[in-house]
Amino acid sequence: MQLHFLRTAAGAEIDLVLEFASERWAIEIKHSSAPVPSRGFFEGSRDIEATRRVLPYPGSDAWRLRNDVEVLPIPQLMRELLHRHGCRSVGSDGMPVRTSLR
Repeated sequence: MQLHFLRTAAGAEIDLVLEFASERWAIEIKHSSAPVPSRGFFEGSRDIEATRRVLPYPGSDAWRLRNDVEVLPIPQLMRELLHRHGCRSVGSDGMPVRTSLR
């Protein structure tokens, strides 16, 4: 997995781009309980041909917005990322426990 951000002179901006072997996620981190993606996020995700668009936020519900944008609670997104990398549980110290190597 590679990660970086995107900001162009034309105003496209993505807070976090995650690149996997066959996927590219555009992530715009929100602090609001009613997150709305920016125009620059849509432009940037189109420019990089994102396969997934995600807005993590501090709430507890998940839903979809227009243009296949997923609004996800931050812990849910973190669990997905940990699961994707072989971490299936959390130890007594609160740290992820890796169950396989990738």
